Amino acid sequence: MIWIRTNYQKFRKHFKDRGFFCAVWRGIKYFIYLIRKYRLERNLRIGKKVIKNKNTEVICFNKNIKIYYQGKEITKDVGLNTSLLIKDKCFALPQAKWKVKFKEPHRLSLQVKWKKIGILQKWEINLVSPEKIIWDINMEVKRDIKVDERKASIMVSSLYKRWINSYEEGFFPVIRNWEEIPLQLKESKFIGVRNFENDLPNIIFDYAKNYFKTSPSIQNTGKENNARVLNACMGKEEYKEGKYPYFKGEILLIDDEQILEDYIEKAREELTKKIFIKGKENFKVVLVNLPWEKDGKWGVRAGSRWPHIKTEEENNYQPFPFFLAYSASLLKNNGFEVYLIDCLAEKMDFIKLKQKIKEIKPHLLLAETSTPSLYNDLEILKQLSGDFLIALSGPEANIRKKEFLERNPFIDFVLVGEYEVTLLELVK
Repeated sequence: MIWIRTNYQKFRKHFKDRGFFCAVWRGIKYFIYLIRKYRLERNLRIGKKVIKNKNTEVICFNKNIKIYYQGKEITKDVGLNTSLLIKDKCFALPQAKWKVKFKEPHRLSLQVKWKKIGILQKWEINLVSPEKIIWDINMEVKRDIKVDERKASIMVSSLYKRWINSYEEGFFPVIRNWEEIPLQLKESKFIGVRNFENDLPNIIFDYAKNYFKTSPSIQNTGKENNARVLNACMGKEEYKEGKYPYFKGEILLIDDEQILEDYIEKAREELTKKIFIKGKENFKVVLVNLPWEKDGKWGVRAGSRWPHIKTEEENNYQPFPFFLAYSASLLKNNGFEVYLIDCLAEKMDFIKLKQKIKEIKPHLLLAETSTPSLYNDLEILKQLSGDFLIALSGPEANIRKKEFLERNPFIDFVLVGEYEVTLLELVK
């Protein structure tokens, strides 16, 4: 009744201000608007469907496929999405016509159709455990077509601040406009996001079992979507009329940090096993955790999250230099002669280190630095420099700038991030 009264009052106002014909014309235009609105909503409406288990819910509604974990939404915008690039035009999921084929307690089947390009996708979403979702897509092509790029994507919450690409990680920039995150590792089998500041689970988007060669892509959306995007990208494909597989992947929701670390470490091991090159005969590499001592107290650096000069209470504390050890193992397994010198563990001063290096006569020396020890390390390396190359690694941001190498000409290379594979490529 309120709706009728409101529109009657508008009709009277138009009739009074501009006459009968104007009022009728306004009424006809509004009626056409209501018909179009109804048709649009009818096309968008897909009836709310939910599959769930102990921790996870997948909710399908209005062309959005949302994922909730312990009652909190971890997706954003459309949620799960596929897209096809054809002749520079992108056909994404919201443009398709949807239909739910069937629903079981832990399984949902959808039919997604782009009538304009003659492509029909059949989705199956399975909740196989409280932490794992299997996403399987097949495709039926109605006529011959060439697709320039294919993607399967997850749009996740902007509360996630850190991205994962196999064992490569980094922080997302502030969301402004659509932006591609630069990734160094192109052969990863999974991407994801890590949670540090809230109670959302870590997410891994694993496409190792996909039907096609797949490459990673991670993006920020613009402010209007306010999301992070995890893309599994597949290359060009020419389709004849027929049925084809499109994508198969797993979405893992991980609360336990140790499980996530084990997952990442396994990826690192699998990747390094694939790398094998023939080492140069007698090519020598020295990996060193440099001396760092002040007023009789020694520091901790490699292997520590918080490099510092130890207190008296910490006298026996000495972390294991993980990345130096990873690098030594990888180089050794590939035929290179490797020496690892941990001056902090051995309390080896500069004079003894210099004598040791003189005896080895390396071709390359790599030192791992840190922010609090940077100037100490640079002074030592400057005095050590000789007839060999020097590489520097570590989390200190300033060493990654071009100006740093210009100011410190005795440093030949800077290795960014987790460096064991990069070092092997450099030595090669």
